[in-house]
Amino acid sequence: MHEPVYRKGKFQMPHPIAPLLSEKYSAIDISSSPFAQHGQITKERVQRQNGIAVQLAEKALAAIVVLEMVHVNSQPLGFGSGFFVQHDQIATNFHVIAGASRGTARLVGKPTTYDIEGITASDEENDLVILKVSDSSVQPLPLGDSDAVQFGDTVYVSGNPKELEGAFSDGTISGSREIGNQTFLQMTAPISPRGSGGPVLNEKGEVIGLSFVTLEDGQSLDCVIPSNYLKALISKSEAVRPLMEEKQSVSAEMYFYRGNEKYLMRIYQDAITAYNEAIRLQPDFANAYVNRGLTKEKLGQHESAIMDYSSAIKIDPTLAGAYNNRGSAQRRLGQHFLALEDLNTAIQLDSHYVKAYINRGNAKNSLGHPNEALEDFNTALDLDPNSAEGYNNRGVAKATLMQLPDAIKDFDTAIKLNPELTNAYYSRGVAKYIIGRQIREAKSDLLTALKLAKRYDDANLKSNVELALSLLAESTFRVQEKTKNNSIRLFITYSHKDIKAKDQLITYLAVMKREGLINIWHDNEILPGGTWRDSISKNLAESDLLLYLVSVNSLASENCNQELAEALNANIRVVPIILERCDWLNHQLSGFQVLPDKGKPINAWENENAGWQSTFAGIRKVIHQMQTQITSSSDIPQEEIIAELEFEQGNFLMVLREIEEAIKAYSDVIELNPGYSAAYNNRGVVYANKGEYDLAIRDFSTALELNPNDFFAYNNRGNVYSDMDKVNEAIADFNTAIKLRPDYANAYNNRGNAYRKDRNFERAITDFNAAIKLDSNFAGPYNSRGVAYYEKGDFEEAFEDFNTAIKLDPNYVNPYINRGRAHGRKGMISEAIGDFSKVIELEPDYADAYYDRGVAYGKKRALDQAIADYTKAIELNPDYVNAYCNRGSAYLPKGEFDLAIADYTKAIELNSESADVYGNRGIVWLVLQNWDNARKDMVAATHIGLDIVDWFHKLYKSVEDFERIIDAKLPEDIAVMLTSQ
Repeated sequence: MHEPVYRKGKFQMPHPIAPLLSEKYSAIDISSSPFAQHGQITKERVQRQNGIAVQLAEKALAAIVVLEMVHVNSQPLGFGSGFFVQHDQIATNFHVIAGASRGTARLVGKPTTYDIEGITASDEENDLVILKVSDSSVQPLPLGDSDAVQFGDTVYVSGNPKELEGAFSDGTISGSREIGNQTFLQMTAPISPRGSGGPVLNEKGEVIGLSFVTLEDGQSLDCVIPSNYLKALISKSEAVRPLMEEKQSVSAEMYFYRGNEKYLMRIYQDAITAYNEAIRLQPDFANAYVNRGLTKEKLGQHESAIMDYSSAIKIDPTLAGAYNNRGSAQRRLGQHFLALEDLNTAIQLDSHYVKAYINRGNAKNSLGHPNEALEDFNTALDLDPNSAEGYNNRGVAKATLMQLPDAIKDFDTAIKLNPELTNAYYSRGVAKYIIGRQIREAKSDLLTALKLAKRYDDANLKSNVELALSLLAESTFRVQEKTKNNSIRLFITYSHKDIKAKDQLITYLAVMKREGLINIWHDNEILPGGTWRDSISKNLAESDLLLYLVSVNSLASENCNQELAEALNANIRVVPIILERCDWLNHQLSGFQVLPDKGKPINAWENENAGWQSTFAGIRKVIHQMQTQITSSSDIPQEEIIAELEFEQGNFLMVLREIEEAIKAYSDVIELNPGYSAAYNNRGVVYANKGEYDLAIRDFSTALELNPNDFFAYNNRGNVYSDMDKVNEAIADFNTAIKLRPDYANAYNNRGNAYRKDRNFERAITDFNAAIKLDSNFAGPYNSRGVAYYEKGDFEEAFEDFNTAIKLDPNYVNPYINRGRAHGRKGMISEAIGDFSKVIELEPDYADAYYDRGVAYGKKRALDQAIADYTKAIELNPDYVNAYCNRGSAYLPKGEFDLAIADYTKAIELNSESADVYGNRGIVWLVLQNWDNARKDMVAATHIGLDIVDWFHKLYKSVEDFERIIDAKLPEDIAVMLTSQ
């Protein structure tokens, strides 16, 4: 069992002071980008809002269960929700239990668990089932009349969302929805896939339906199965039959529902597997093809997705969604005209199809028709004034037309409607920066977009955001002031058939132009009435740098070649940019250093944006080199300018976790300006997070020599001392940080953690209380205090603090992993798995979370899942000794002895003092009757300090018992070694 964490990994990056530094370590000038959880309200929040609602919550939560089902192959099938309709009967969705051989129902927030004895009634068409459990004292929920429900009625939903068990949400009935041959209600109250089967209550506390979530155009729809269907089913209850009867099979519809849930949980490969089964069982299941296509798009498999949409259209030519999705996929592949054909068809089939108008607008904008795109976006917003995507994409079209203030207003509205719409943050950040206002807000928007893109695993958007951050981080106001009078004059040579590439280049150069680093000229700048050739020659002669866009068209253009010749005659620097594969090596350009990197054409990059990013980086270096030549004779210290740029670049690299590059950037700053204390501090933060404590101490100490009042550096050095178990030195530094800044909650929190490490829990809790008093919205001290309570054995207080930390910051991983470990200690394994899964969702590269979840799966005997998690932990951390050891132990019950020995051997290579691992490997050798190797491992374990007899008898009753298991007699000396004397 790992000890609880009060920071992210070994060194958590700052929270919430900055997005990527530790709540312990503080860097200079890194903006924060806090997130808020929307849609769910805990019982406490309901109480603040509405006394009636809290009564409903209390009553509902007392009758709601978490369902955990096990497949016929003994592997976990999944989770869901349900509720008591009789003292011994539970209602839920049929798809929650389809394919299960057994399961349990646990009351929400309580350890009380009931074994599911079987089914008393089922209605697969309406996705309903009644489960039998032993008689309970639970008060069932009353069923209301769903026929009396009106649009706009307030409803309350409780279920089992991943984020917060027992969450209570409110909303309204917003309409009805035809799904298959059935009519269900639609609501605005948010639920999660794992909340399927929970009750939907009216304001009287009556159940008016069961919640379930489905998928349409890649978006979740929160629906209600009417309670009158459930009443009819209850009246048909019969004798109990087993969950999985001998001839029972899972239908295509159930696999479809399961695929939808996996999609919404972003477990895309499992979703595809479920859709495959649905299609195998029902080859004409058009919607299964559509949703499988959506899932493939999430994995970047756009061509394969188009094939699925085409299959759906062949089955049902009236399926507007399939045309819309195929058009959207074609647009992503640059097939804009084909996209328009499909999107036109989708709109012809359904003239109120909001998403089709949005996608058609995007296609028109991509084809260079932003005004026509605006018409489509306006239509979409007329149809759905609450469409966040509509506002975002209309904002993009306005930005294309350089209507930036109006565009920002649309992005603001999009974010207000959907606070997790990544594209809107990205677009707003870029727009704010281009118009030269609200630079810090722009940076915050881009960092928010980056975090969301990583969370939702959107690689393309992540690349775009990183580029925008790179552009922004490159410049500072100081650099702008010092270089605005020394701009480099750029001339762009291009074929008019490559005008889109020219416009793309200008977009990338816009930031440097705005800051005064460059001026740009191309032939579109010629005013009406101007002489074309004379204007080109005049502006070319006044230029410092010619950017030649190289393509088949430009190489064949007499005008382009004439401009190149004039530039060479005037000794103007030339940088060729290769747009596509062409015969440029047999052209006079062959002697020049070209861009992008290694001359790889931009259209040959898997992501063209990466090609442009490489090109921009190369141009930037040229500009800086030329700027150096211009400013070297001035009174501006060039080292100071470059130091500012490098410091900003170091901060940006920290954001991207490019650790070695960040260290290099800060080292360059220090070489240029040895008195730059902030650079020492930030480099120290990077070293601390790498675990290179001596180097970190050195940097923080230097920062303090340069600036003795730097409370950040005292705080950071104190944390390094704490992690080196030098508690007294740590506390001394925290004391100084607090003296310099008495309102610094972080320092109190970190001093509390130092006291906690010294087992001085009372002083630790006093400091955590002080931190909370200073900043009651700071999640860190709640998490830290929870750890202290956990280590004291006060689990109730610990859970309360972890829950509070999560409510304050739902994206803060530490309280989830700590709560998961606490759940594990209390034997609440399913809850522990839920917590570790949430950590993985938030930080997919967190090796400890995979390890901890593997341990939990191992306790449930879900060995394949445990092995998969240990393998992922090892992939992320190849030196993870415990993961090798535990994976070896998971292989043992499966009889995969060679794999077990290989893992134990690797663990021993990494840590030769691990006695238990020698003992485990020795057991495998005994099973394999390799007595010599077994003897060696047992002796090694004993020499390291393992009480081999006591250890062996905790695993097996006696030597004789073990011999019966392996069906062999142990050699006498080994038997004696394992027997009490």
